Amino acid sequence: MLLYKKVMSTIELRKEVINSLATADEHFLRIVYELYKNYKSNKKSTFDDLPLEIQELILQSRESVKKGHIFSHKNVMEESKRKYNII
Repeated sequence: MLLYKKVMSTIELRKEVINSLATADEHFLRIVYELYKNYKSNKKSTFDDLPLEIQELILQSRESVKKGHIFSHKNVMEESKRKYNII
């Protein structure tokens, strides 16, 4: 089975974003708003510009990697093939 990712046109992407914003919670809207403000101001984002929740997730991820809690792409693909009986 061949898996592929459909590439959305700009119009499709815009519609999808607008639809998702209509049902988004306040937390998600604040994250999107901060991203938009940074994009609009044309400044490059730094770690400190990210929402605190995102900063915390990044720091947790780095700690996890330092502890060796990682999986290579090869291992993930092998496990997926085994789990879904893909040859």
